[in-house]
Amino acid sequence: MKKLMFISGIMLLFSCLSSVRADDDELIKIQFQIFRFSGELQGKAWADDDDIWTTDEPPEKLKHIVKVFDKARFEIADGIFDLNDDGCFWKHAEIPITAEEVNLPAQLQLIASKSIKVEDDSQVDLKIRSDLPVQYLTRREDGLFELKEKKLSTGIDMKIEVDAKHDHIYFEDLLLRVRTVDRRKKIPGVNLDIGDPILEIKEYLTYFRLEPDRDYGLTIKREHGSGGLFIRFKTSLEEDPDDGDD
Repeated sequence: MKKLMFISGIMLLFSCLSSVRADDDELIKIQFQIFRFSGELQGKAWADDDDIWTTDEPPEKLKHIVKVFDKARFEIADGIFDLNDDGCFWKHAEIPITAEEVNLPAQLQLIASKSIKVEDDSQVDLKIRSDLPVQYLTRREDGLFELKEKKLSTGIDMKIEVDAKHDHIYFEDLLLRVRTVDRRKKIPGVNLDIGDPILEIKEYLTYFRLEPDRDYGLTIKREHGSGGLFIRFKTSLEEDPDDGDD
């Protein structure tokens, strides 16, 4: 019933497949930002609202990799990154969810920002892609090493099944498919991680519900090494400007 995944790109593709709308005069507005972080996030994140889960507890298989929350406080470089009832903040300065550029430390980078409106009971497809240049070493026949470079298509695909009911916006299925370089091929006799990069594709599936006009966060940690993604969500219900048109 439900599904979820990493990134590096800046080409954004979006489509929305709609079926039946519950309320003919309303649209669901989804705003989100995607940040990439390096290293480990120092601090904590938690779900202060027990209504966040559509099941009795968070999906078991996602523990330690994917976390969904409505409160967070991370120490990054020389400042504090906050997510709370009032919004998202860096050093006490609010980060507008519509912002496409934010002055942040090198450890935290805003890579995508988007606002969309969809009908109730819809499927949202989002793709963020980039060609990532990766350098690596290969051993030649004469025993010496040669530096090479290749471009790999990294990024994240996000598919959301959206439904509005019981005063919440339900992400019935949130499937994240992440394409990232987490590992490299081993070079015999060399202990360094400098070999041919391995492009890995991982999927994660989760499902939760959001109270309109509140900020929520989701982090995805790399399964090998450190770093990952922070995704900020905010939803609302708005009148359909085309409602009633002939």
